[in-house]
Amino acid sequence: MRTALLLPSLLAACTGGNDTGEPVNVVDLTMTEGVEYPTPTATDIVWEMPAYEVPAYSDTQMCLAGTYTGPDVALVGFGGYQQLEYGHHVLILGTSTPAADVPDGTFFDCTETQDLDMESLEPIILPTAGNGEAFGMVLPTGIATKLRTGQRWILQVHNVNTTADALRVNAIGIAPTMPVDDVVEWAAPWTTNRTGFEIPAHESQTLTFDCTFNAEYNMLYLMGHMHEWGTHFKLEQIEEDGTATTRYEEEWDPAYRDTPPIVDMTTAPLVAPVGATWRTTCEWFNDTDEALTFPGEMCAAVSMVYPLLTADICSD
Repeated sequence: MRTALLLPSLLAACTGGNDTGEPVNVVDLTMTEGVEYPTPTATDIVWEMPAYEVPAYSDTQMCLAGTYTGPDVALVGFGGYQQLEYGHHVLILGTSTPAADVPDGTFFDCTETQDLDMESLEPIILPTAGNGEAFGMVLPTGIATKLRTGQRWILQVHNVNTTADALRVNAIGIAPTMPVDDVVEWAAPWTTNRTGFEIPAHESQTLTFDCTFNAEYNMLYLMGHMHEWGTHFKLEQIEEDGTATTRYEEEWDPAYRDTPPIVDMTTAPLVAPVGATWRTTCEWFNDTDEALTFPGEMCAAVSMVYPLLTADICSD
């Protein structure tokens, strides 16, 4: 059964105002204006963000909160669809924060990390398709991510408006499913991530941090994630005896913000042993007049792994 989580458009005006009192032109880039996405099927799970305005020259994340009330299902992918040119990502995140604290339907600006102060906030499934962050990952046959009844969720949509106009946008997330009884292995996201950094204006900077995971996983993919100011990304696996193996390394291109290179290991998953250290190194050059911090820039390594029922994330 398709579960549709739909809200009406919030903002329909063609002009707005700014802090000077002057009218602002609003360009309608909602998905009725040329954004293509597949027609959901009867068994897909669907999340839809209401339309809203992204101010001129702004980097904005908006979040919608809700609760999944259908039966337990097996997700075999997730496609996030939004206006392509200024859209950065559409993510479906899980949280343990109860509806009494953040009611279903709460729609809020979550650009600043302190505005997304929720318990156990973590991705439910990484994008396997989409147009704003089309990673191109496909889960192997028989592998799926579990979505449980009662799961609280946050649909997060990120836009970077580089124009002098306000942009009216929306987004949709679509997750195909398979019968739970047909699942051979449960998989979930694996991530190394840092948020507490600052890159001074007109300076280069390098961040290196280590993560150790307490379970053995089969890794299906590996990819790095930085934004436009990244220059080099590296992920190393370091054994207990100190032996280091580079698992992912790229001279970073600004286009990789949305479509990073992927190391595909679906046909021969990499076994990540207990006790190995994963060392993530991000290098940037900030050519702007302001310091860069999270989420304007990011530093993360990402994988989908099994067996794992919920995301395993190493973060500060």
